[in-house]
Amino acid sequence: LNEMLQSLLNPNGQKVGNAGLRVGDKVVNLENGEMPEVHCPACGDLAIGSVIEAHGRLTCLRCGCETGKPDDSLVTNGECGVVIDSGSDAVHALFEWPRRVHRYVGEQVKRLDLAYALSVHKMQGSQAPLIIFMLDDSTGAAMVAGRQLALTAMSRYEKLTITIGKRSVMDGWMKRDLLAERKTFLREALK
Repeated sequence: LNEMLQSLLNPNGQKVGNAGLRVGDKVVNLENGEMPEVHCPACGDLAIGSVIEAHGRLTCLRCGCETGKPDDSLVTNGECGVVIDSGSDAVHALFEWPRRVHRYVGEQVKRLDLAYALSVHKMQGSQAPLIIFMLDDSTGAAMVAGRQLALTAMSRYEKLTITIGKRSVMDGWMKRDLLAERKTFLREALK
């Protein structure tokens, strides 16, 4: 679904290496971790073509300012951003709240995935203007869906949530408290 939406919503974006990403794509960060934040004190966020890296230090090609080592800051699992620039082995992605640009290099690019359509679990940690929440009435969904899943999905919106599915499915999910049924084996592990 994400690849289909990418071809509809960002058909002309510059391709990013072999990652399947394009400049302008919506992306999601897939794991918690410190990532280099790329910023020049004088010019602001730096594009790949505006920075040169040598001996672990960055120099802004716009103003000549040596920005030093890129500062690492946390990017969380589920945080969504936009690809704003790419190079042969690097991707710069803009994240909001707080606004910052992170540099993904080499294998780190695998931490990014397309984010035009996300599961509730991948969406945790982010919001979007519009959420379309599909109610699955299959047996498999009935085993894992409950009030917590529905409330998490519906709380990701900034402006509007649209729910598609049978009202009886949503009613059933809202009556089911999965936390009460959860078995973590924590008590047994502590003993």
